[in-house]
Amino acid sequence: MGARDRWTMAIKCPACGNSGEVEVSQEDGWAFMRDQSTTIDHVPKGFSVRTAGDAPSMTFICDVDGSVAIKG
Repeated sequence: MGARDRWTMAIKCPACGNSGEVEVSQEDGWAFMRDQSTTIDHVPKGFSVRTAGDAPSMTFICDVDGSVAIKG
Protein backbone atom coordinates (compact mmCIF):
# COMPACT_ATOMS: atom_id res chain seq x y z
CA MET A 1 0.00 0.00 0.00
CA GLY A 2 1.35 3.41 -0.95
CA ALA A 3 1.73 6.40 1.29
CA ARG A 4 0.38 9.90 0.87
CA ASP A 5 2.92 12.52 -0.09
CA ARG A 6 2.48 15.68 2.01
CA TRP A 7 3.89 19.16 1.54
CA THR A 8 3.28 22.80 2.36
CA MET A 9 3.03 25.68 -0.05
CA ALA A 10 3.51 29.32 0.93
CA ILE A 11 0.94 31.72 -0.54
CA LYS A 12 0.66 35.50 -0.46
CA CYS A 13 -1.87 38.09 -1.58
CA PRO A 14 -0.13 40.45 -4.03
CA ALA A 15 -2.49 43.30 -3.12
CA CYS A 16 -2.59 43.38 0.71
CA GLY A 17 0.32 41.12 1.69
CA ASN A 18 -1.83 38.59 3.59
CA SER A 19 0.19 35.34 3.70
CA GLY A 20 0.14 31.79 5.01
CA GLU A 21 0.94 28.16 4.28
CA VAL A 22 -1.38 25.66 2.58
CA GLU A 23 -1.03 21.99 3.57
CA VAL A 24 -1.56 19.60 0.64
CA SER A 25 -1.38 15.81 0.19
CA GLN A 26 -1.59 13.41 -2.73
CA GLU A 27 -1.47 9.64 -3.25
CA ASP A 28 1.96 8.56 -4.43
CA GLY A 29 0.61 7.70 -7.89
CA TRP A 30 1.23 3.99 -8.08
CA ALA A 31 -0.65 2.57 -11.07
CA PHE A 32 -2.72 0.09 -9.03
CA MET A 33 -4.14 2.83 -6.80
CA ARG A 34 -7.43 4.28 -7.95
CA ASP A 35 -7.48 7.56 -6.03
CA GLN A 36 -4.55 9.72 -7.04
CA SER A 37 -6.31 12.96 -6.19
CA THR A 38 -4.72 15.97 -4.60
CA THR A 39 -6.28 16.97 -1.30
CA ILE A 40 -6.07 20.33 0.42
CA ASP A 41 -5.64 19.45 4.08
CA HIS A 42 -5.45 22.99 5.50
CA VAL A 43 -6.07 26.48 4.13
CA PRO A 44 -4.68 29.28 6.31
CA LYS A 45 -7.01 31.76 7.97
CA GLY A 46 -7.75 34.64 5.63
CA PHE A 47 -7.85 32.54 2.44
CA SER A 48 -10.42 30.45 0.56
CA VAL A 49 -9.78 27.83 -2.10
CA ARG A 50 -11.39 27.29 -5.48
CA THR A 51 -10.83 24.00 -7.30
CA ALA A 52 -11.61 22.96 -10.88
CA GLY A 53 -13.58 19.71 -10.59
CA ASP A 54 -11.37 16.66 -10.15
CA ALA A 55 -8.32 18.41 -11.55
CA PRO A 56 -5.43 19.10 -9.17
CA SER A 57 -5.66 22.78 -10.14
CA MET A 58 -6.23 25.02 -7.12
CA THR A 59 -6.73 28.76 -6.84
CA PHE A 60 -6.43 30.49 -3.47
CA ILE A 61 -8.43 33.66 -2.89
CA CYS A 62 -7.62 36.30 -0.27
CA ASP A 63 -10.65 36.79 1.99
CA VAL A 64 -9.54 40.35 2.78
CA ASP A 65 -9.72 41.82 -0.74
CA GLY A 66 -10.68 38.99 -3.11
CA SER A 67 -7.35 38.89 -4.97
CA VAL A 68 -5.91 35.65 -6.30
CA ALA A 69 -2.99 34.59 -4.10
CA ILE A 70 0.40 33.81 -5.59
CA LYS A 71 2.94 31.20 -4.52
CA GLY A 72 5.67 32.60 -2.41
